Order: sequence, then structure tokens, then C-alpha cells
Amino acid sequence: MKFAAAVRFEAPLTRYETAALAKDTRSEDDVEGRLPTLASLGLEEPSNESDYGGHTEDTPSEGETPANRRLQLAQNKKKAARSKHEAARQRKVDKDREEQATGRIPEGLGVFVDGMAIERSNWFYGGALDSHFYYSRLMNTVFVSDEAIAAKTAEEGRGERYRHPSIELNKVVPRGFPMNPQQLRKLRALAQTHRKSMTVRIEAYYLMREFQRISLNHFPAVRDRTMALVCTPEYDHIMPPLDLSSRHMNIAVMPTPEGYLRWKERSGRPFFTLAGFDSEGVRHTFDLERLAQNLLYFSRPGMQNSVLGIAMDNAYRIHWRTMLGHAITRGLAPAGRARGRFARLLALILARPGLYREAIAEYNAANPLAPFTPMSWTDIQLRPPHFEAAAAVNISDADVLRAMIANGLPPEWVDHAYTFGVVYLETHFFEANASIDLYRDIDDERHRRLDRY
Repeated sequence: MKFAAAVRFEAPLTRYETAALAKDTRSEDDVEGRLPTLASLGLEEPSNESDYGGHTEDTPSEGETPANRRLQLAQNKKKAARSKHEAARQRKVDKDREEQATGRIPEGLGVFVDGMAIERSNWFYGGALDSHFYYSRLMNTVFVSDEAIAAKTAEEGRGERYRHPSIELNKVVPRGFPMNPQQLRKLRALAQTHRKSMTVRIEAYYLMREFQRISLNHFPAVRDRTMALVCTPEYDHIMPPLDLSSRHMNIAVMPTPEGYLRWKERSGRPFFTLAGFDSEGVRHTFDLERLAQNLLYFSRPGMQNSVLGIAMDNAYRIHWRTMLGHAITRGLAPAGRARGRFARLLALILARPGLYREAIAEYNAANPLAPFTPMSWTDIQLRPPHFEAAAAVNISDADVLRAMIANGLPPEWVDHAYTFGVVYLETHFFEANASIDLYRDIDDERHRRLDRY
């Protein structure tokens, strides 16, 4: 097998560690114990006792005069009416307690701690908000449209906290997104009422819709009570204040950060490009962070086409292990017609646990005087194999494994990149294509190897 000249790859400056989100340390009892009670609201517990010595029967007691009897009946009627009223107030208090309860924040959602208060973080991993919204890290508050631009300018430009000028919106949802079911219902009512200004109604509508969109993109186990409620059919058909085609429904978009874009001339036509990022700059690198940034900026996440093997969620977060598989494929795949087939076989090898280690064991047995030597993480040099155009269709797993061993690809890297291979396999497995039998065989072998290892 022939190889191209060795290419030295830029290694990352540091290793990567998983950053854990803050958790809600309260127990369910702690959360429920802080809910409003009758005493905290200044209400008395309802009682069924009579004001007349506990006698509530319609039959007169011994020695009771008709006048006293009439007085007792009148008192009992007042007491019954008062008890009925207190019971209604009790039901209202119970309903308010249920509506205002946030419950314990699920792990993985993130919390915001403000003094002694613990609440759900509205940051949502940083990439979930649409470009019409701005998240304030100082106040855990989401702003929309012109207010989003004003809040961003105040906080990032002047270092000041921004207060929304709308008293109605602040009163209903102080954090922008509803924090409990009661705030959610009031936000919906605010968007649908005809008594408020159209600007407030439109902002309320878009805040509710964005909160619903983000909540739907979370697994049910990670949703808090408010997120779970907005995902119910009750909120599926909320009408906007105006027709969506109306110019009044067009809300402002957050401006592009300064220095993010630059003007460039190519072939006589001006166009915008991302400052500091270009495909050549990450061509020879194993810095996974730079590669991930390159993918986010240039692969147009959210569109129909995707980068095969890359696991990316709706918040545009990329799975690190799939990035390692992506880096190995980019660096080792040959140029020309053989590149596509080689990359596919390499991804399928990564999806089969233990296959590469078995190939290394066979190589060491056949070459006892020149055993396999893995490369160092700090000195990455790869020599892509060279295949003639006519031989590209005949590349096999054995060719790819020989190229991996010849380059000293550490088996730990291949194990770490297993997720890349699985995502690649899954992407093709559920598509109608001519190679479906091949993918089924690979998946069956993957399961057998998982059982074995």
C-alpha cells in the first residue's frame, strides 16, 4: 500500500473535561414546604362547629325557647354560609398553591441561584434561543425583539442591568419565560387579551411560543412542571394577536456581533465570510474545539443536510466523541475518488468494538520484530493512503485497517470514536439505499461484539 507524504496535525492545547450543570439540591419536601398556606395568606382554617355550643340539629334542645331556637337557626345559617365561603377560598388557595409550585428542577436542566432562591436556568445551554431573543446572565431573564437588543446593549455595552419598560409583562413573567404554571397561563391570557397594547401582546405571544419550542426539544424527564404543561395539547393552537404575515408581527433580530463578519471580494463578487474561520485554517488540525466551531459556522446546522457521523442536538451542541471520529476521518481519508469509500469503511470500523484491536493483535503476531507503535497525542502525523482511481471501488476493510495501523492510530482513540461510527451507521440504517443489507450486517456484528466485549 502506498502512502502520501506525512502531514503534521495541530494538537489541542488542553484535554477536554465534561462541565456539569448545577443541580437543584432541594428535596421535594423542601420545595413543597415553601408553598403558600392559609396562614401565610391571612386566612383562617374553615370550621364546621356552630356558634351555639356545637348544636347544629334542626330539632330543638331541651328547655330551648322558640325565640332562642330562631336565633340559633339564624346563627347556624350564617355559619354555614361562612363555612361555604371559606371552603371556596380554601379551594382557591389550593389551586394557587398548585399553580405556583415549580417543583424540584430536574437534573440536567440547570439552575440559577439568586441569593437564597433557586430557580430554573433560562440559559438552556446557550444555543437554544432563536436570534430574536437575548438571555441575561445577570438576571436569568429572556428578552425579545427590540427589548432584546436594548438589554444586550445595556449589559454588554454599559455593564448595567436592564429593566423591561412594560409593567404588564414584568408583572406576569418577571423572567421573560414563565417559571410556574400560573405564569404560563397568565402569559397566554396576556397574549390573547384585547385590553393591552399590541406590542405587549406580540411580545407575550413570541415568548410563549419560544418557550414551547425549547420545551418540546427536551426529553420529558428533563422538563419541569411549566415545561411539561406548555407541551400539552392545550397550548398547541394558540392564535397570534395578528396574522403572522402582518408587518407588525415582524420582530427585531439580534445584531451580528462586531468582528463576526468581514467583507471579502472573490471573483469580482463581494460576499460575507466569518472572521477568523476558514476551511483551510482547520484542514490540518486535531483541535476538536476549532473543528466543532468550523462545523457550526459552515455546515448550516438545522438544515436538511447534516455532517455524517456528527451528533448534534437542537441546541447545536456537538458530542465530543463524534468530533474525534470526524477528525480521524478528515485526516486519514485519501484524496480523490477513493475518499468517499474509504471514509465510509472507516466509520463502519469505528462502529464495531474490538475490530481494530484484533487487527493490531494479528499484525503483532505477524511482525514480532516490528510491533505496532501508537503515535503520541502531542505529535500527530498522518499519512493518508494513495489509491489509483480505478482501484477506489475495490477498497476493503483490510485496506483501511492497514492504513490505520501504519499510521499508528492509538486503539484508545478508536474506542473513543465509537459514537461517531454508531451515528454514521444509524443515519444510513434508517434510509432507503442500495447498501441497506451491508448496514444491517454491520449492525448485527456490532451487537455481537458488544456482547463479547
